[in-house]
Amino acid sequence: MERKRKAGSVSKGLTLVELMVALAISSFLILGIFQIYSNARVTDKVGQAVGRVQETGRVVLDMLSRDLRMVGYYGCIDPRTITSQSINVVALNSPITANDILDSSLQGFDVASGWAVGTQFDNTDIAADAIIGSDVVAIQRMRSSGVSVASEDITATTITLESKALGVQKDSLVLVANCNGGHVFRVTNDVSEDLILRHDESGNTQSVFSAWYGTDASVMGFVSSAYFVADTGRNGADGADIFALYRQYDTSTSGAAGFEVEEIVEGVESLQIEYGERVGDGNIRFVPASTDGLDMLNVESIRIAVLVSSTDNVLQAEDELTYSLLNESVVVSDDASTGLTHSKDRRVRQVFRGTINLRNRPISKDS
Repeated sequence: MERKRKAGSVSKGLTLVELMVALAISSFLILGIFQIYSNARVTDKVGQAVGRVQETGRVVLDMLSRDLRMVGYYGCIDPRTITSQSINVVALNSPITANDILDSSLQGFDVASGWAVGTQFDNTDIAADAIIGSDVVAIQRMRSSGVSVASEDITATTITLESKALGVQKDSLVLVANCNGGHVFRVTNDVSEDLILRHDESGNTQSVFSAWYGTDASVMGFVSSAYFVADTGRNGADGADIFALYRQYDTSTSGAAGFEVEEIVEGVESLQIEYGERVGDGNIRFVPASTDGLDMLNVESIRIAVLVSSTDNVLQAEDELTYSLLNESVVVSDDASTGLTHSKDRRVRQVFRGTINLRNRPISKDS
């Protein structure tokens, strides 16, 4: 039986006004959710950029610290007694000589207006690429991981090692030394399974050393490096230049001088260095490399500051800050082509500083 609908009980849908109110509320909710998502995305990008910048800063300080601490390391020879007679350099085309083995172990350069003509790095990638206003530091030392001598041939033209851990090859520059002295020479043979290193006159000024080395001696590889900041040639999403820390290392052979350059880590915009020199009154003064009267042989510690940036724009406001790096300030500029200026962009930037104590300096304990 059909029911009768009561009068006044007609079903109603949403009115136009109610629909518009519902749409407005929904729109506000959607916009709010989108804004939260957008802010979270920006925050995530900034967080990732900050993390990368901090990681880069730690890597740079750690790498420079490990290398600089070992400046002037020549095995167990006491750095306070080392002289040009302590280590004989017989290798052909060596980047060091007996007379400057101490002076060349640590060198600093302020590239204020151009590369200093006449240095050993003249006409190399450093001279061409190191950005103006950023510092360059050059280091020479022996590798800390040496291999003991097992025996020496009676003719003194070969050295036999205890193991293959040295990792040298033909034309490598190495030092054989005990605690009294040593010889820097070039390996002249293809290192074979019998662990023999030859040092004949094809790579050296003499094949017979002036000293005999027994089982109390060890052999170490030679390290010659220079660190500098340069333009990578790459650009960020905003089109701005990306800079990086580079290392130039010695690849010379008996026939010719040579250097290779490798990019260490991108995002480094400036490197500033001060050298802690022990002066006459016993105090240490920290000064730039260009300071008159600075004696690198009296440098016991080094201060480093680097300005690191992200590679892309992630901040909401442009960076117009001035950053203090030891004795220099890096300011914002429309022409950010030097180590003392940075672009007016939205990149994350942070300064990292460190002080490194040098272990192998020719300074007496009484000084």
